[in-house]
Amino acid sequence: MINPWSVRHVIVTGDTYLDSRVVPKGAGFKSSQPGIYEILFHEERKVVMSSNKMEIDDMKSFIEAAHGNVVIGGLGLGIIIKELSEKPSVNSITVIEIDADVIDLIQDRFKKSNKVSIIQGDMRTFDFKNLKNTPDSVYIDIWDNANKDSYVDRLSVLDYWRQCCNDCHAW
Repeated sequence: MINPWSVRHVIVTGDTYLDSRVVPKGAGFKSSQPGIYEILFHEERKVVMSSNKMEIDDMKSFIEAAHGNVVIGGLGLGIIIKELSEKPSVNSITVIEIDADVIDLIQDRFKKSNKVSIIQGDMRTFDFKNLKNTPDSVYIDIWDNANKDSYVDRLSVLDYWRQCCNDCHAW
């Protein structure tokens, strides 16, 4: 079976970018500085994550506050994981990713980090008892878009994780 996921690069020049078939309007590149950005691309779902300024800004407050043992729901490009792994106040990072193909594509970025472990699983149903460490901070980013259905799901997943951690955040 062919992996439907790939990491692609987008060249941003001012307010425009080169391949509008890959990066639809609203993908967050309009406010990005000129440069080369990564996108996590799925053949059917298109752009799922990018390394643009909007994505980074969405994570900043969590990255600054996170400490101890951290659980991340959704691997994406691993941007938040890279940032957290460089923080001395973060002891461990457990990533729970539902899609084995995303894990296969991205996990090598963290093979040298002693802090990071990646588990295939669903944040909606993952059994907290299977964690090595009780989480001090949880960040959940398992949705492609912000619509009514994903908002309801976000609240449900946040409530679920608040059973084991008071410091839970979602994209």
